[in-house]
Amino acid sequence: MVLALTLGSPACGGTPAEEPITVAWISKAADNPFFGLSRQAALLAGRDLTSASGREVKVLLVEPASADKDLQAAKIREAIDMNVDAINLSVLDPPSATPLVNEAAARGIPTLTFDSDAPDSDRVTYYGIDTVDASVMAAKLLARLMEYSGQIAIMTSEDTSGAYIERINAFKDEIGKHRSLSVSTSVVCGPVEVMEKAGCAQVLEEVTEAHPEIKGWYLARGRALREPDLARKAPTWSAGQLSGKIVSVGFDVTDTSLPSLKNGLTNVLIGQKLFGWGYDVVFMTFDMLTTGRRFPPFFDSGFDIVCENNVDEAIANWRAQDFRQSLTACELLSGLK
Repeated sequence: MVLALTLGSPACGGTPAEEPITVAWISKAADNPFFGLSRQAALLAGRDLTSASGREVKVLLVEPASADKDLQAAKIREAIDMNVDAINLSVLDPPSATPLVNEAAARGIPTLTFDSDAPDSDRVTYYGIDTVDASVMAAKLLARLMEYSGQIAIMTSEDTSGAYIERINAFKDEIGKHRSLSVSTSVVCGPVEVMEKAGCAQVLEEVTEAHPEIKGWYLARGRALREPDLARKAPTWSAGQLSGKIVSVGFDVTDTSLPSLKNGLTNVLIGQKLFGWGYDVVFMTFDMLTTGRRFPPFFDSGFDIVCENNVDEAIANWRAQDFRQSLTACELLSGLK
């Protein structure tokens, strides 16, 4: 856990006679699989806080059915009209969300954002990954796996957000510190490629066949690792991974990407704190409401690094939908330059 919150006695969190604390938890979309773990974590936080503090904490799932800015705006409006005590929000469209977040603040309903932000709004804080730190770490790990020599390919997407640009540029800047390492190829796997090529795995295969000199892969978009037929669609790439001729580091850590790591089809996964998007942010909200705790504009969530020695722990945590216990450190971090 990245938080060390002090619940103390019931006096800190209230008494059973007090009104419940209500938190509206709003993701980008109820049908987005990245929020499944977060949603359960938010509900778990409500139960844990109720038990520990003696005051009921109700986490209300107020999510749009799909990723549509107008649908999310309507859900934020719904939360405001419900007069909840606070809002936890993954912002889909900052221009649409900002006026509503500001209105909520004016009505005494604070908003904490997670995953993605509305930086120009009156939100209290943004809980998220430091993209530069995570991308630099990806570069350091890949450089070590490549023994600091060889050519690298990057798989990216059509995403042009600032965070995604940071994910690429910070990686390249770190790799540029090593004379014997170079990024020779970048390939996009976006919606068009997914539709026309039946997935990012096929893109991996095509690039591997066309560029046999590539030794390392940075899967800034890690969708290929979440595709169940990766080995079949990318046999050349998979054979290279299994033999050690190819090494790779990818985003993100999910229940669908972990089998690729377990089966030797990637070496390291770097993951955002999906569990923390629910659990930590609800805890932060409780602490803010009951103790007056203040937060900086950006609250660094940290990130998970999963490799061979801790992949079984990560799989077990996903099955349990519970990451309250931190993972054992990835052994590749030992002595990392």
